[in-house]
Amino acid sequence: MHRILVDQKKITQTQTDDIADPVLAPGEARLQLESFALTANNVTYAASGFAIGYWKFFLTGVEGQGLVPV
Repeated sequence: MHRILVDQKKITQTQTDDIADPVLAPGEARLQLESFALTANNVTYAASGFAIGYWKFFLTGVEGQGLVPV
């Protein structure tokens, strides 16, 4: 699985990394995306991430890197 990591202090800097696909529990499904979008709402949360505590919601385990859901 791929994820896009966002530098929490400079949100225009991103990088991708690969993580292992989690094991699916009974009744769960894995979907493949064809496309995605970033909205002004997503970007605003990232830009004010420290002030509003946004970076605490989607932890990456990588120091200084956050996730911006799309």
